[in-house]
Amino acid sequence: MGVALPALLAGCSLLHPSNLAVSPSSIRMTANSAGFTVSDTASGSSSVDFTASSSSPYVTLSPSSGTVSPGSPAVVTATVDSTSLAPGTNLSATVTVAGSGSSASVRLDYGIGTCGAYTPQALASAAPSALAPAAVRVRSRAPAPGAAEVVPGQIIVGYVTPSGLTTAALRSQALQRESRGVRNAYGLSLLEGGSGEGPDLVSAADVPATLAKLRADPRVRYAQRNLRLQRLQTVTPNDPYYPTNGTYPDGQWNLRDFGLPNAWGRETGATNPTVVAIIDDGVYSTHEEFSGKLLTGWDFIGNDPNTNPGPDASGKYWDHGTHVAGIAAATGNNGVGIAGVAYASNVQILPVKVFGDDGTPGTTYDLANAIRWAAGLSVSSATPSVNPHPANVINMSLGVPGDQPVLDAAAQDAWNAGVVLVAAAGNHGPGQPYVSDPGVMSPGNAPCVIAVGSVDGPGSGSYPLSYFSDAGPQVEVVAPGGFYNHALETGEIVSAYAGSSSAYGVEAGTSMASPFVAGVAALLKSQNPGWSPAQIRARIDQATSRPAGSDRSQYGYGVACADKALGASTTCGQ
Repeated sequence: MGVALPALLAGCSLLHPSNLAVSPSSIRMTANSAGFTVSDTASGSSSVDFTASSSSPYVTLSPSSGTVSPGSPAVVTATVDSTSLAPGTNLSATVTVAGSGSSASVRLDYGIGTCGAYTPQALASAAPSALAPAAVRVRSRAPAPGAAEVVPGQIIVGYVTPSGLTTAALRSQALQRESRGVRNAYGLSLLEGGSGEGPDLVSAADVPATLAKLRADPRVRYAQRNLRLQRLQTVTPNDPYYPTNGTYPDGQWNLRDFGLPNAWGRETGATNPTVVAIIDDGVYSTHEEFSGKLLTGWDFIGNDPNTNPGPDASGKYWDHGTHVAGIAAATGNNGVGIAGVAYASNVQILPVKVFGDDGTPGTTYDLANAIRWAAGLSVSSATPSVNPHPANVINMSLGVPGDQPVLDAAAQDAWNAGVVLVAAAGNHGPGQPYVSDPGVMSPGNAPCVIAVGSVDGPGSGSYPLSYFSDAGPQVEVVAPGGFYNHALETGEIVSAYAGSSSAYGVEAGTSMASPFVAGVAALLKSQNPGWSPAQIRARIDQATSRPAGSDRSQYGYGVACADKALGASTTCGQ
């Protein structure tokens, strides 16, 4: 009998009446894993065993059993096997926690290929059924080793917004408490942020161990390393016809041959005020193409409102953002230089800078704040903290390899604020074997962002995919970003350059295709000011043309045709 006593006492402790509770009771998962807390709110101090089970075979729980007592909760992490789910799947599961006479449950919702209410597959009834699966937003493969530069010791943390709070002030106070509580719990040093509204940038001595703890904490929306951004470098031709004297024999083929003449018959951007944010390395403010079109933006590297690009070591100005802005919205029909896609004066450009004057790249933390600020959401490090001219459209001709939860979340927040987001897919295509292929870049691979690949012009045939363009199931549409004649590498995209008020030049890349689509989105918003991001995105996806025999993984829904999008009877001029 004496031998059995410890077992008897242990059994009594496990059978005491419990009152199990879970927090939160409902989780909308923004990544494939999320944590929740199991606690025992019964009176007394005895411990109780619990088991956790899921109604879905695609959800695993760690730990699936454990022990809690009043004042000593446990954290359970639910992980969705997203690789086994079909693209476009929305999974709902119930996790049940049971022990000693009581139970509690957590509802999990996880979506592959969704952004709010928008699912590309929903277009099946409005588009040919063969096209419907083309742009399903499955996640990218992991980046190639060394593809992204890590900022040592830094972690980005976002927080779950507490439910049941009726005012913005109460939500803000609760988020600040969460931010402080999480930092104190794990000994994190705050580098920037702290409001809880946007992400915190923190430092930790042991980053891998801290990340594991943060990702299991139910208060944490996401936690990830801070990474350096990459410009999506343009392709510089070396053919003898490269224009160097200001004459461009093929002109703006990227507008002429993709339906703009007919689209402009419907809308130039003059009908309703529209703001296009260019998140890049700056826009040259005194260029003749932007007179009266530039709003005051913010430099997230220099922490000031001067968003002009700086010169590189040789004294040449960084041209990327200026070139991109010109494609989207340079002034047109004025007898000067070029025309942008959305060229009327009612379309204004909001420059947001995430590269240093010397070209030093910003980080994913900087980009997340830039997205939020451009969308009119509060960012404490900017002045003013709330952008007075929120963007209707955001273009991002930049990226970083792999899946970046901080950028997914920022894009989701901007989408919810009413913004259409467009990004370049990347320039690591099969024609560039010397470049490791990380897949479609982030933020282009985020569910709330339109990822744009590049095609060459009809002078090369029937819109062939540009040799540098990234391909994959995340490419939603393709647009002109390559060469008019690929065989000769002539007829790149002409646009504004930095350095003088009348500087122009040519570049090629998905960086040039993305602002074409952003410009079309701006025309649609000007034409239809009450349209939501989902309506604009759906129209762009539907208003496409796919060359016969083309691969859905390369073309997505197809070539973006401005004329068809704006309601003209033609499709890319045909």
